[in-house]
Amino acid sequence: MKKAQQKIPKKIMNEYQYEFYMYRSLRENIRKSCVFVNNSVDYKSFEEEVKISPNWNKEKKTILADLNNKILLRPIDKTLSELMGILEPLIERANLRALNGENKHINITRRRDGTVKWTIPYPKRNGEVDNPFYDQLDIKTISELFDFVEQQCRFMKSLVHIKQRGSSIKQDYLGIKASILANGTMQGTYSFSKCSNLKYNRLDSADKNHIRLQTLRDAADSIGNCMINLPIFDLYDLDGKKHAYTDGTKKKTRRRLLKARHSQKYFGFDIGLVIMTMGVNFLPFVTDIISPNEHESHFTYPLIRRNNIAIDVDIISTDTAGTNNVNDFLYYLIDKIHAPCYRSTAKKAKNIVGFKPISEYKDLLIKPLRQVDIELIKREWPNLLPILVSLLSHETNQESIIKALSSHEYKSDTKAALWELNHILKSIHLLKYIDDIEYRRNIRAALNRGEAYHQLLQKIMAVGGGEFRGASELAVEIWNECTRFIALILIYYNMHLLSKVYEDALARNDTAAIEYLKHISPVASQHMNIGGLYEFLEPVENINVD
Repeated sequence: MKKAQQKIPKKIMNEYQYEFYMYRSLRENIRKSCVFVNNSVDYKSFEEEVKISPNWNKEKKTILADLNNKILLRPIDKTLSELMGILEPLIERANLRALNGENKHINITRRRDGTVKWTIPYPKRNGEVDNPFYDQLDIKTISELFDFVEQQCRFMKSLVHIKQRGSSIKQDYLGIKASILANGTMQGTYSFSKCSNLKYNRLDSADKNHIRLQTLRDAADSIGNCMINLPIFDLYDLDGKKHAYTDGTKKKTRRRLLKARHSQKYFGFDIGLVIMTMGVNFLPFVTDIISPNEHESHFTYPLIRRNNIAIDVDIISTDTAGTNNVNDFLYYLIDKIHAPCYRSTAKKAKNIVGFKPISEYKDLLIKPLRQVDIELIKREWPNLLPILVSLLSHETNQESIIKALSSHEYKSDTKAALWELNHILKSIHLLKYIDDIEYRRNIRAALNRGEAYHQLLQKIMAVGGGEFRGASELAVEIWNECTRFIALILIYYNMHLLSKVYEDALARNDTAAIEYLKHISPVASQHMNIGGLYEFLEPVENINVD
């Protein structure tokens, strides 16, 4: 009997699935930097972003000498030896103090099965904002405070006319002041003219001629440089160090800008942006606008490199959103400490590394997960050097390089070596965070100052509805700088008042009053009238601070 011929079914390709597969593959390869467009802004190849000199091997010594960075100039063995000398004693100390009861701020739970669990309580927020001290003061309008700070800092000289040469036009002080207040309170010059005694044409002219991004930043730097010279400024140091914070806050936009994105958690069905701010001792010295879909940690290092005031910070604290796998080592390169605050410290501490074999840590409570791959670091250090030089040279897009280096999709032995170095520094920070309660409190105190500043921004922006109304990214950045400018005026005024009280306490040697002043935040506004009707008069009267 003849066997029936078996029919083989034809394989039919589903064109819709194939199209989806192609898009997905393209997306994954873009993330891995396998697909790139060097003429684009955000999708260049890593080599194009880094811009390593083609004559790097010949010019290496000259470039490193010009950069004069002590970490890059010395052999990597010396750096690893230094880090090992810090990390290993910390592992021993943190475990010893936790087990013998010296560290009373760690909660240890011993279970019946013999396992041990430990936790670190999350610190509470402090109550520095809106201190009752300010309730005793007279209410002042924002216009009066603007005049007072101008007489103290002379920032108006930075707000030059757009036609500096050959222009005989006299600076319109009232028009410039009103334009800054109009933009900073999110009202805009047209709406602001309706609640002030100045005409719209005057505000519009001052806004176009004087209010530019660079002039605003220069004027804000003038206030910042005056603020750091106030007697009370150094009193806000934490453990004798300039402890900075970096944080972001989300704000809605009314227009569909390129950077604006949807976020149901923060904006509902609307779109918005993120205001990134870095500050120290209540002084917000730099700010930037980023997109909500960007990771905040990619912008924290570039922020500190934009600092133009005469102050140098020692420690930078962020929340979990400001952390990645490269920032710790980048701060270490410029002789600063990255000290983030984690909500779940015990969970993060499971990734601690050590220089010794894992078998030597088996009896510890807080034990390293693995041993540092020293051979990988030494092997890849020559390849890592030009990348680090590029990041320190200010000639590249630092955000894009950090984004690529901190990406899990991008695979490279050089990147893995940088992560290993970063894990060492992150382990040092976590052990100090677990062992030292003062170190932990200082980190939280610095972040609380950032939260207080964002609350002040919210009060200022709420006058005009609390949303950005700029028609472009540049307009939004200008409005953001105007809001920071108003906040600087309020903070400077408060800090000036507190400096007078501080000087009086010093003269009387009143240590109790001095200690109390440390906990009065200059970020307060209950004694200031930010909204309402605005009346601008000449001549300008000074506030009697005494």
